[in-house]
Amino acid sequence: MSREQLPFSLRSGESVLWSERPETAPYIGKSLIFTIVGLFFAIPATAVILEIKGAPLVLLIFPGIIAVVGYLLAIIPPLASILSLKRVKYIITNQRIVILGGVFDLSVRTIDFSEVESVVIRRGFWDKRFGTSTLYLIVKGVFIVPSFSSITNADEAKELIEKMLAERS
Repeated sequence: MSREQLPFSLRSGESVLWSERPETAPYIGKSLIFTIVGLFFAIPATAVILEIKGAPLVLLIFPGIIAVVGYLLAIIPPLASILSLKRVKYIITNQRIVILGGVFDLSVRTIDFSEVESVVIRRGFWDKRFGTSTLYLIVKGVFIVPSFSSITNADEAKELIEKMLAERS
């Protein structure tokens, strides 16, 4: 991978060792739980509003708020996943971990190996269905959730990060 293809500058002596993008179906599928929960609240609230539509405005406010929040919850997370998918990329260099993402603008998050305590791989519902995994970094006792979502080579990435951590200690 050449320097021109990276949206960030490599440090002196730094080289890319591994990179991957998330798989589409599990990456977007993970946000569908918000759609289910949002509709769980929005549909009954909408039914209440339609049933009492002639009632005073004060009685419509509470179910109206629940309906709006429910519909927003059902729409925004999956839409954000779809819009961010082409920008998401996970990169491991010989000096740090870089997570690219963002819905409208590209964000670059870097984590130096000195900050990483350990690495955990989880295979949730969507990961099991599509043969992917999600790799979590534990940084100074705090999960970065999720660090590398819906990737096919999580074991390879974990081994590489652990190797880099061992070289640093």
